[in-house]
Amino acid sequence: MLARRFRPGNARFWTALLVITLLGALASIFSPGNFARVQSLAGDGALRPGGAIAAVLFLPWFVLRAAYWLSNPAIWISALIILAAGRGEARHLLYRNGEFNKQWLYVPSIWAVLLLILTGLGFAINHYPLPERAESTVWFVFLLGWYPSFIIVFHYAAGELAGNFVEPFKRLLVAALVISMVGAPNIFEAFKDSYRGIRYWREMNARMSLIREASPLANLKVPGLSRPPRTLFTTDITSDPNNFRNTCLAEYYGLKSISF
Repeated sequence: MLARRFRPGNARFWTALLVITLLGALASIFSPGNFARVQSLAGDGALRPGGAIAAVLFLPWFVLRAAYWLSNPAIWISALIILAAGRGEARHLLYRNGEFNKQWLYVPSIWAVLLLILTGLGFAINHYPLPERAESTVWFVFLLGWYPSFIIVFHYAAGELAGNFVEPFKRLLVAALVISMVGAPNIFEAFKDSYRGIRYWREMNARMSLIREASPLANLKVPGLSRPPRTLFTTDITSDPNNFRNTCLAEYYGLKSISF
């Protein structure tokens, strides 16, 4: 919509990209793995509240997750830096005849509704929050909408003084951003993964050796992972051979079952 309104030459490109994205999302919804996962939910042993309780818990969880994301100082500092750096473009784009164009408030509103919908998918399907790997998609959408929404709301509240208010503190903000990024938990975990990765590589090599040496249709038990890395690691099989992840791995390697 914005490409069609402000940059007609880019409208075809962004429209085509949107269509491709929607087709890819539709294909992922109907992937066989999703149907297999749904069938395995009843027997996975997880505590799942009823639909009514899940609906009550949904909004508090959404607020808690948003507060957790917003507790990162780098989110605010980087937004203030962008606010100062883009004050000229924002003045040209967000204002009409010297007054803020309130139609731009649709952007943060649509962004908030989209986050609610994406978060609600986990409760609608699982009756509890999305797993981390799926929630990372919501986090990505949060980042995409955070900066334009922050700038729009700030200009709506402070008017044309928004960018000038931050301008004198730009260097201080850049220094604070560097400090907040270096001290972030993700950086600390990535440093620890330098030795976790070596241990994970050795343990996975030992597990794969057992899988390759196993007889076809064997009920194989493999050692568990002691402390997998967090930077790249997503998930692992469980001690239940009937778990969805276990059955997928067993079928792939031609085993009857696999667990630890």
